[in-house]
Amino acid sequence: MKRLFFILVGIIVAISSMAKENAGYDVIYWNSTDSLRAKVLTIGENVISYRIWSNLNGPVYTVSKSEIFAIRYANGTSDIFKETYQPKSRKVSQSVQNAPERASFIGGTCAIGYDVRFQFAFEPIIGYEFSDRFAMGAGFGVIVAADYSATAAMGIAEPFLRFCAWHNDLVFIDFKATAAFGFTRELDLCQVGVRPSLRFRIHEHCDIAADIGLFGAQYTIADGWRPAIGITATSAGIWVAYRF
Repeated sequence: MKRLFFILVGIIVAISSMAKENAGYDVIYWNSTDSLRAKVLTIGENVISYRIWSNLNGPVYTVSKSEIFAIRYANGTSDIFKETYQPKSRKVSQSVQNAPERASFIGGTCAIGYDVRFQFAFEPIIGYEFSDRFAMGAGFGVIVAADYSATAAMGIAEPFLRFCAWHNDLVFIDFKATAAFGFTRELDLCQVGVRPSLRFRIHEHCDIAADIGLFGAQYTIADGWRPAIGITATSAGIWVAYRF
């Protein structure tokens, strides 16, 4: 299990490095708590022009330099236009307000674990992001358990609500409230709880995440309800999602 943990950490570090190299967008910071992913076109004496990153073929926007605190460019360099950060309210056009992070997503997750028998889980997912903070979705897939004498398969269904506790432009710390159901001809497994997750935005349309474990309760026919805390085949895995 320790080896699996260190492998997972190595994958996360590699993904994070790749994400930083491939972000590709500039970030504009206003004199408020707002920021915007964009492609900066020109920086004049008094105004800055840009296109919104999620619509690079769309209109060109201009903003007064006095409203901008700083710009961080895709290559890692930055321009700071004011020495002190003094938040103030600003009005944003409707098109800019609607530009960021609402998106549908599809993808899938897989996991390998051991609980008496080796287990492999594969689960396509679909969902919708209401904002950077909140999303909901569901996964439907299969768990295969095997040992030297027998192999068994179980269908799984897993609705979830996802809350992002913290994020920057690349890294997201999520908590997913989930109820996972496993079944053959009848309900054989149920998990209810919260899964911590590390998610990386390697591209405007692509996220990769690692579920760390489960804090909750689990039901099986053999054992009934019992606490479920830790890493198991149905509560840990690497998943990929395409946002559109």
